[in-house]
Amino acid sequence: MHDIARSFWHQLKQRVPAAGAALALSVTLVGCDVTADRSTPSGGGGAPAAGAEPVAPKKTVKVAWAPDFGPINKAAPPGHRWYDMVRTRECTKLLNEATPAGADQDDVTLHLYRGLAEACRGEWTKAKSDLRQINPANADDPRAAIPNDELTDATDCLMLSTLETLQRLVEAHESGPDVVVQIGGTAAPTCQPPPGELEQPEGTP
Repeated sequence: MHDIARSFWHQLKQRVPAAGAALALSVTLVGCDVTADRSTPSGGGGAPAAGAEPVAPKKTVKVAWAPDFGPINKAAPPGHRWYDMVRTRECTKLLNEATPAGADQDDVTLHLYRGLAEACRGEWTKAKSDLRQINPANADDPRAAIPNDELTDATDCLMLSTLETLQRLVEAHESGPDVVVQIGGTAAPTCQPPPGELEQPEGTP
């Protein structure tokens, strides 16, 4: 798993675009339940009481989900295999997989996938904490302080796509005090995983 993480750091250093460029604003409700700590309080919807301040309407921000590269090779290590739950948006299942008992809490793979699962479920405080842990040296830009001795020429497209999605969701949530984040369709890929990381059709040599 650590070899995957080292490869991943090199790709972050060179290729992760600014998350904000991928945000799309919309008032259309689409997709997944990511409104947990931004939802309208229960019992609302009626006229405000006499003398009360009017409640400002929430602004919905629609965010693209991770690219769908097709089924992932089930024999791949967790940093790749877990992406299958990302592409199918099985966020609770992914959260359980990425929160194993006795795990190394400094493992970038756990913070990455757990953070995305938490953001998908609307657990924003936890998601932001995991995003910061990916590179605690710079909470605003987790690409900024990757040690040079960890750089390789390998490309880790699946982990890169996971990080880009987590960054998009967190930035959308932080874009305003009255924002409701909704997940829309899948984002266009910024990379392509090698064939060995994907499940091959039967009969493929």
